This record gives sequence, C-alpha cells and structure tokens, in this order.
Amino acid sequence: MEERVHPHPHPDLAEEEPSTDPLLPPKAQPKPGTYVIQIPKDQIYRIPPPQNNALFEFYSRRSSGARRHRSCRRFLLFFLLAILLLSLIIFATLSVLYLTLRPRLPSYDLSHLSLTSAPNSSSPSFLAAFRVHNPNKKFSLHYLSGGSLSLSYSDSALAAGDWPAFRQSPRNLTSFNVTISGSGVRLPREVVGARRTVAFAVDVKAPVKFKIGRVRSWGFTVKTGCDVTVSKLTAGSKIVSQACRVRLRL
Repeated sequence: MEERVHPHPHPDLAEEEPSTDPLLPPKAQPKPGTYVIQIPKDQIYRIPPPQNNALFEFYSRRSSGARRHRSCRRFLLFFLLAILLLSLIIFATLSVLYLTLRPRLPSYDLSHLSLTSAPNSSSPSFLAAFRVHNPNKKFSLHYLSGGSLSLSYSDSALAAGDWPAFRQSPRNLTSFNVTISGSGVRLPREVVGARRTVAFAVDVKAPVKFKIGRVRSWGFTVKTGCDVTVSKLTAGSKIVSQACRVRLRL
C-alpha cells in the first residue's frame, strides 16, 4: 500500500505573525527572508565613488604636465642643436680663413727712450721711438685713434701719451716718435741720479682693424707690454735690453 507523505513546512516558511502594514492586503504581506533580485546588465549604472574624481583630476594634470615637459625638452634640444650647428659653421669658416690667410700679430720694439725735461721737474717728459712691424702677407693694419701708452717705474706711473693713428701695408715696418709726459709727478731719486741702468715698463693699447682688399674686420685691441732697460736718462741713453709681449683682445 502506498503511504502518503505529508510535506512538513520549512522552518523558514512557517507561519509568522501577520504584517502590521495596513496598506498591504493580507495575502500580499511580504514574508521575511533573503531575496535575490536579478536586473539586466544594460540597466545597471555604476556611480563612481567621490575619491575617483580627485584621482581623475590628478592624473589629468599629471598627463598635461608631462606633455608640457616633453615640449620644453624638445624645444631645448632643438635650440642646443641649432647652437651647435652654428658653432660648427663659425669654427669651419674661421679655420678656412686661418689656413688661407695665416694671420700673425704685429711686433713692437723701442729703438730709443730718453728724458727730455729737467730731472727734478714735476712734469717729466720722455721721448720714445717705436718700430712697428706688420708680418702678414695678405692684409694691412689700420690703427685707429684713441690708442694710448704709458711709462712706469716699479709699478709707479710716470708719464702717459697718445698712440698715433696710421695705416700699415702688408710686411711693412713703420717707425715713429711719441712724446709721453706726466703731471704732478717727480722722478724717484734712484732714477734721477742713476749712473747705472734703469728698468722701465711701457704699456700700449692700440685699437686696430684688419683689411683684406676692400673688406675690413671689426675693431680689435692690441695690448703690448714691454720691459725696457736703458743705460741712463740723458739724451744719449741707449736701450740695453727689452722684452715685449703682444696680445689681441676681441
């Protein structure tokens, strides 16, 4: 014989107290428990948390800053390459000119230096005879006005004068006399009464331009320093020794 099995109610589905919500009918009263609600994916909208906005702004600023940084680096690289290219062009041009013209600095020396005023005068005057040689074969030298020269003894200035303006052709030797004088200066006793050699320092600053055909260069300054030793300070004094150094300042 078959036995009938009467289902026992699940403990979770046992009758419970009716809901006290007056708006729901008795049969529609919800039963307590766990429910699973299924919603289509296309109807799910994700709302990012508030901190994601801050992260988005941070990475956006970082990305734009990185782009600006790359642009600055690219501009700096192009600028440095342009400077390097220009430097190479200038260096190549100067190298070609140097190999073609073989420029050399002019040379200077004194052939005479003597005192022309009274030894005890407060305004001593000297006569200096210079010889200037242009050793270059292909260009001349144009000495401009505004040059100067000075005479000193033991680092004490005694007299000063003007360097003359003149033109000098290639391989030319030019000689001239220059008067240099001082004001409110008295010669040291060891210089006035010296019966032995006296050492002086002569400094020259001369603005000059080089000329090749019809082309002239910009202005340069030739600076010359000569250590000169004379036998005595009379009109018959002689140059015992001298050493001159010539520099060119651009």
